[in-house]
Amino acid sequence: MKRVASKTIKKVDKKESEFETLVRLIEEGAKKTDNLEKLINEGSKKTDNLEKLINEGSKKTDNLEKLIHTGFEKTEELARLVANGFERVDKRFEQIDKRFGQIDKRFEKIDSKLELIDSQLFSINHELKDHTVRLDSIERKQGGLRISLDETVHQSEFKKLSKRVVVLERSVSKL
Repeated sequence: MKRVASKTIKKVDKKESEFETLVRLIEEGAKKTDNLEKLINEGSKKTDNLEKLINEGSKKTDNLEKLIHTGFEKTEELARLVANGFERVDKRFEQIDKRFGQIDKRFEKIDSKLELIDSQLFSINHELKDHTVRLDSIERKQGGLRISLDETVHQSEFKKLSKRVVVLERSVSKL
């Protein structure tokens, strides 16, 4: 402090006494102290405001962390729900695949039965053609026999034969 006072004293007129200089220096020091107190108060207020901002920021950060944590929990829950849903869908598709497999087996059985029926129909048609040819042949022969019978047997003899056939048929039916 002596240095400051000595430097200040040198600048001031030498007419001033040491006491006056000391008073003046004390007044200047008091002013500077007041200014320093004001600066300290302003700094303290700014520090308080800064602490408030930091506290608010910390609270907001905590809230944000909670929201993020909640978001992660919701996302995990949603992922579990989606996974469960896919598992259920997979199980349903497996059941549907099994059912389609059963239906395929049934259709294969039906196809084999239809093929058997087709082959039987083919053989029946073939046999029918053979029978039709035989029947045509028999009908032609029968027609030829009638004509030859008509030519060889007289009408009266034919009536007698017809009556005998009727009597024979009745006797056979009674047995």
